[in-house]
Amino acid sequence: MKKQSVFVNAVHAVMGIMILCAFAASVQAADPFTVGESWTYQHEGAVPMRPPDFTINGNRTREVLAVRGDGDDKRWVIQELWGDDDQWGGKQIVNSNRMYDKIEVGDDRTMDVTPGYPYDSMLLKPGEEKTVEAEFHFGEDRSFPMKLVAKRLDDETIKTPAGEYKDCIHVKYDESFSFTGQNGDKIEIKTSREHWYHPSVNGLVKEVYTSTGPDGQTRTGTSELITYSKEKK
Repeated sequence: MKKQSVFVNAVHAVMGIMILCAFAASVQAADPFTVGESWTYQHEGAVPMRPPDFTINGNRTREVLAVRGDGDDKRWVIQELWGDDDQWGGKQIVNSNRMYDKIEVGDDRTMDVTPGYPYDSMLLKPGEEKTVEAEFHFGEDRSFPMKLVAKRLDDETIKTPAGEYKDCIHVKYDESFSFTGQNGDKIEIKTSREHWYHPSVNGLVKEVYTSTGPDGQTRTGTSELITYSKEKK
């Protein structure tokens, strides 16, 4: 009887370990986004990565359009548009760690990002600071480097047109990139952003964006959530 109980206990222990491993794998494999998931923001002021005179006509929108690949190669195609007639709107190709390694604009223009750049910073732990340096490649021989320092600050309660969100994940970004202008001069642009995220909307609730261009002028833009949905349009 003693040998049998030892055997039974060993079987139970192994089964327990297998269940725990399966549970851990299921947690890690959880998809971060759902096709059809969408966010709509009201936006005022400057728009990131656009000319200083760019104005937004309508709302800023994000939508998960599709899923590509499997396993480690699985990616979510998330389109972002700034207004109803945004000709520069693109699709970011985002992995399970909420990093993107490609941007698609139109049917034939792509930009590869190595080693990858944050789509958002919802996975940062309280007080954590992270530095990311990436190279953005477009065309056959054109590229520019971009550096980002993200730090999670104290959680905050944020009110938006979509409602009040308590204990938002608050992240401060300092970002810089440089490129060579048509006259051969090196142009450097620095930006700062404050993002507030909330798990109930799986993403951004509010953004305050500030850019200092080569002309020394500072421009600011603000986005606030209007609606969030997980229903496919």
